Amino acid sequence: MCGIAGIFSYDPAASPVDREELLRTREAMIHRGPDGAGLWISQDGRVGLAHRRLAIIDLSATGAQPMATADGQLRITFNGEIYNYRELKKELQAKGHAFHSSSDTEVLLHLYADRGADMVHALRGMYAFALWDERKRGLLLARDPFGIKPLYYSDDGGTLRVASQVKALLAGGAIDTTPEPAGHVGFFLWGHVPEPYTLYKGIRALPAGTRLWIDSAGHRDERTFFSVTAELAKASEASQAFTRDEVHERLRAALIDSVRHHMIADVPVGVFLSAGLDSSTLTALAGESSGSDLRTVTLGFREFEGTANDEAPLAERVARHCRTQHQTRWVTKEDFRGEYDRLLQAMDQPSTDGVNSYFISKAAAQSGLKVALSGLGGDEMFGGYPSFRQIPKAVTALSPFTQVPGLGRGFRMLSAPVLRHFTSPKVAGLLEYGGTYGGAYLLRRGMFMPWELPGLLEGEMVREGWEALHTLSRLEATTRGVNGPHRKVQALETAWYMRNQLLRDADWASMAHSLEIRLPLVDVELFRATAPMFGSNNPPGKLAMAGTPREPLPREVIEREKTGFTTPVREWLAPGGPDSKAHRGLRGWAGTIHSHFKGGSRPVAVIFRTGQLGDTLVALPAIELIRQRFPKHRFVLLTDRHPAGSGYVSAWDLCKATGWFDTAMFYDPKANGPAALVAWAGLLRQLRALDVDQFFNLAPGRTASQAARDRWILNRLVRPRVYHAPAILRSPTPDPAKPLPRVEPEWRHTLRSVGAQGAEGQAFRLPIPGPERETALRLAGADGVEVGAKVIAFGPGSKMPAKRWPAERFAELGMRIRKDFPDLQFVVLGGSEDAGLGQALCAGWGGKSHNLAGKLSPFGSAALLECCIAYVGNDTGTMHLAAMSGVPCVAIFSARDSPGRWDPYGERHIVLRRDVACAGCLLEVCERYDNKCLKQIGVEDVYGAMKKQLADSMTDQSR
Repeated sequence: MCGIAGIFSYDPAASPVDREELLRTREAMIHRGPDGAGLWISQDGRVGLAHRRLAIIDLSATGAQPMATADGQLRITFNGEIYNYRELKKELQAKGHAFHSSSDTEVLLHLYADRGADMVHALRGMYAFALWDERKRGLLLARDPFGIKPLYYSDDGGTLRVASQVKALLAGGAIDTTPEPAGHVGFFLWGHVPEPYTLYKGIRALPAGTRLWIDSAGHRDERTFFSVTAELAKASEASQAFTRDEVHERLRAALIDSVRHHMIADVPVGVFLSAGLDSSTLTALAGESSGSDLRTVTLGFREFEGTANDEAPLAERVARHCRTQHQTRWVTKEDFRGEYDRLLQAMDQPSTDGVNSYFISKAAAQSGLKVALSGLGGDEMFGGYPSFRQIPKAVTALSPFTQVPGLGRGFRMLSAPVLRHFTSPKVAGLLEYGGTYGGAYLLRRGMFMPWELPGLLEGEMVREGWEALHTLSRLEATTRGVNGPHRKVQALETAWYMRNQLLRDADWASMAHSLEIRLPLVDVELFRATAPMFGSNNPPGKLAMAGTPREPLPREVIEREKTGFTTPVREWLAPGGPDSKAHRGLRGWAGTIHSHFKGGSRPVAVIFRTGQLGDTLVALPAIELIRQRFPKHRFVLLTDRHPAGSGYVSAWDLCKATGWFDTAMFYDPKANGPAALVAWAGLLRQLRALDVDQFFNLAPGRTASQAARDRWILNRLVRPRVYHAPAILRSPTPDPAKPLPRVEPEWRHTLRSVGAQGAEGQAFRLPIPGPERETALRLAGADGVEVGAKVIAFGPGSKMPAKRWPAERFAELGMRIRKDFPDLQFVVLGGSEDAGLGQALCAGWGGKSHNLAGKLSPFGSAALLECCIAYVGNDTGTMHLAAMSGVPCVAIFSARDSPGRWDPYGERHIVLRRDVACAGCLLEVCERYDNKCLKQIGVEDVYGAMKKQLADSMTDQSR
């Protein structure tokens, strides 16, 4: 289970793949794959594939992606699991295919080589993949039959972009975000966005059971290879009678087969266990395969404790019966509110469901599971919903009224304004819609009715959206050719509710916690094996399913009335959300969710910040304060972007992983001439189109004239409602006869620019993403660093030669510290350009010295710095990382800048600086005086400061 992304510039006139865009798209899905990342871009720059890995099968490096065949002609980025990959591998080996891994990913490559795009007919599993064929110069996309795994794409007529998430494509920054009326209307109709639509015109979902081929000549071939309707229609034509014993035998064999396939993994597999028949049956069947090693997790809600909705006691009874290793995790209203922002950030498309899946996934991940089986799909297959009884009855009773032209519509128009005050608004539509399976299903599953939509959205959007959706005709087409009431409702529930809501919610909610959910009851072979059984008037139901385990389930489980896996969202929202008492069901929650997603309903705040790592770090406390003051705003970062490979860590490189910004907009700081003017004009137009509410100009080092220019351009061309101008930081004029006066530190100045009061912003700690922390500590441990011991960090490098204290003095300093503090470990940090220097220093210092320069990301370096008791080094980004991580610093400064301006954040640091006659030069390379200011700082000066910091840190630790 992973996150995939790709860009294919198929039109010769289209720009080559933007590496940074592809990386932004990939890294927006880091939670989907914290175990590894991969990127491949073709030599001609026309196609690129990216991958975030959650290692489940073949945990070794041979399973990494994007994966290629030995000859490099085929490459794939793949999300999901292929449950019959072992059987397929044997077939392919018999034909002469040679394999180099034990992964299912490699099987896909060889299967394509053997069968081409028809490979999809052989696959059993959940999957979404993008496969590049170098010989044919084309890209194949495919999505599993039921749509368990998502795949979204954007095609602007020259470039195709794909990703596992809508938000990942948006993070790339090159998508048309014009609102899609069908997406917005569809959400209010159903409580989810029906595929293939999203909220944006520029993004579509690849439909379930579909493959898409596009090549460099622009040829497209989209084909549906699996259809729920077609499969049930086929079963309808071949209906046959089964005895009860035959049903039991066939059903048990099919279920056991599916469960065993879904248990295949190289990590432990657990089960989501509720008190329902679906999960209880799966637990019992899985237990037959794994015995007492099976782990189960139940989610309990304190608001339901002691009521009929309380799942925990009966689930624990099932766990004892099946002899599993069981955990019950409890959730409260406070937990919901504490997770509220993270939940909405994880939600990829708006949905009124998914809260339950989010919290059970969190519970499973906290219990140590990486894979969990879910009973999702059992109600759709075995008729567990009330719709299987209600819809056929409604159609039988109301179909005569559909024969009278205008009757249903007239009744609805007259009664709707009155009935909505006394009962469900749906009652008014019974005569108009209730007489057909499609119409009755809309009444049963719809969130808002079509005639209510003008009160929720702008009229033209409603008209366009309703016309594009073709809701009623598509619903009726879902049951066309399908015989029998059970199969008709099964087709509707599977192709609409399960596909567009339950499966999609299970994906984003589980991936938010890096957990893989597997669905044995949503399996293509199980579906085909059982479809013939549902043609009779007495099809096998949930009790037949629950009777398949070898050891019967507890009686109280069998006899318990169905309640469904629900959450008290409506109760949790009041009074913090919309007034839930004013809305039926989850209608109020739907409004809250839509307001969160709709760009126009969330005011926009733009933060303009440029520069490299240190420039960005010192602005983070101010940015966090802005976000606290404008919690409902959509945040956009306006910043500069340097070319890939330049070695610069830009503001977006740092900010994207925090999740603070919804997107970023860029300009080239080195561009000039007419092309630069055109680019800036386009950027300003995009900014104006955002309808900016708050604009914060936090660009560092603005002079009075630059600030006036910014204000004039932005107010005139972008027109934000409020423009926050930066405070002018006046650098003193160098005077050789006098020392330069000290100025306010940049971090404090930036805070003051946004109106910080008192201690606001002065207790900041850099937020480090969990996967970045885990990776950094794993790499440090592999290098021999004992994280629990006393460690000090050295930052001897700098991109500017004018800021480098002599390397030989760092070498001498380390030896002095080693002599007096022999138990300390040394770690050298910095960029890849510092790796050689770090290696030389560590070689001279000897044991307990570790060179990690160039091996860790900025957040990874910060994670390791949090484990250090002190930092010593030059004025660099690493120094600012240390300060933002709470580490006391001994910071060695040149005299090139005004004293104090770039002092590290906080108060516990010692800054060493020597003013000289040429102070304030702002030179990057000091050739004339050969870094005279730095050379006046001796080893004894730095060593004395380090002794003080080490003594203070060790005293703090002893407390």
